[in-house]
Amino acid sequence: MTAHGTFGLTLLTAVYAAASPWIIGFQGTRPLAVNDLIVGVACAALAFAFAMALDRSHGMTWTLPVFGVWLVVSPWILHGVSPHGTMLWSNVIAGALLTVMGLNAMYFGMRARSSTTG
Repeated sequence: MTAHGTFGLTLLTAVYAAASPWIIGFQGTRPLAVNDLIVGVACAALAFAFAMALDRSHGMTWTLPVFGVWLVVSPWILHGVSPHGTMLWSNVIAGALLTVMGLNAMYFGMRARSSTTG
């Protein structure tokens, strides 16, 4: 049951990450907006898959922390040297949350794996 809470929060964070370019308003940063949309949709799909069938999808839980770290560093890589404050903080907070939730998902994935292997 705790795993479902983790995956629900991950899903909400991923949906925010996907919609954040239009919520915050990333004017003039099309590459970052497209990046956030793609990463958010991918993380939402992963969170949904983990919530529905963790016993079969636990091997992919390592991807959530990777996506989270990418969201944190992507403003500097895709926007340049000085991304503006709201864009930066939106990505850093969403990325940090996805990283923490992803590490928690990895923990639940390892538990699911150990319970199926005996």
